[in-house]
Amino acid sequence: MSAAASLPLLDAGSRALLQGLGALHTVVVAAEPSGRVVFVHDPDGLLGSTDLENPDVSTRGTPAARAIVSALADARTQDEPLPLRVFPTADEAHQLRVFQTADEAPQPLRVALLDRNDEVAAPSDELRRKNEELETCVRSVSHDLRSPLVAVLGFTRLLRDEFGEPIGRTGQHFLDRIEQAGKNMERLLHDLLELTRMEETPNTPVHVNPAAVLQQLAAEKKLALDEARITLAFQNETPVVVCDRTRLYQLFSNLIGNAIRFVPNDGSGRIDVRIEDVEDGWQLDVDDNGPGVAEQDRARIFDPFRTAKHARTSTDGKKSSGLGLAIVHKIVEAHDGRIHVENTPSGGARFRIWLPRP
Repeated sequence: MSAAASLPLLDAGSRALLQGLGALHTVVVAAEPSGRVVFVHDPDGLLGSTDLENPDVSTRGTPAARAIVSALADARTQDEPLPLRVFPTADEAHQLRVFQTADEAPQPLRVALLDRNDEVAAPSDELRRKNEELETCVRSVSHDLRSPLVAVLGFTRLLRDEFGEPIGRTGQHFLDRIEQAGKNMERLLHDLLELTRMEETPNTPVHVNPAAVLQQLAAEKKLALDEARITLAFQNETPVVVCDRTRLYQLFSNLIGNAIRFVPNDGSGRIDVRIEDVEDGWQLDVDDNGPGVAEQDRARIFDPFRTAKHARTSTDGKKSSGLGLAIVHKIVEAHDGRIHVENTPSGGARFRIWLPRP
């Protein structure tokens, strides 16, 4: 089947998507959930003259055709929406990837992309270089902005102390607004620097008592917890974990700080932290009794600047930088661990982390 012959079967959005992919990839094949092939882009003839819907293709087709038919058949067995996946090919010269367009699209499709490995590697190297440049830029800008911000906050405090009476209550109110905005910016710059430093600062694994870390955090966050009437509960005795202590402190600090912004502040708010030995490492759970995380938000909740709609500003006016959970994710990755979010049986959020034994 030629690409031109199949295009009339497609809606305008799918047609534009596949034509765009055809300009970027060596081979593009799209099929409906039923298995009917509706688009083929193969200018180099890697699929031969094979009819991809012919049952014999799995044994008599070209290596590229066999790999694509097998991958699309495997995709049809998936009940969940299929993310981008890499499938094996008969040689090492090509890379095969398959993804599924959104179910809510007018015409959901399974799409196979076949590329030569050298064509895949070049964009990856370029993307890595661009990412490194971006991180360097963010680090530089965040550092350079701190000096004028310190000056703004310093002169704001000086103006309040020296001229508080002449400017009156209205002036004091404006100074408070300036100072709070400056502190929010200071927090954002701090978190941006932390996020960019993760890659270049190696972990220093030591034996850590998580209970001691949590006791330190409970003391530091006592004012915020008391103001919102939130209970923070954790074990007095916990298993010893091998990890970077500073990173574990940051991990718990960000997760507890995130939970404080979501749980009720009417006296019923509760955050529970548990650490358990498991067969191949340690499991860390941070639960709260807030509104939980909607299923459609869970996949991207660890993206930078991703905030949930139920979050509130803390009682002192502090706002989230939107980077706390991204930092947590980076810390877990740096320890070769895993993290995911789910809802507890009562409906609150549960952040579950697994850290491997060294």
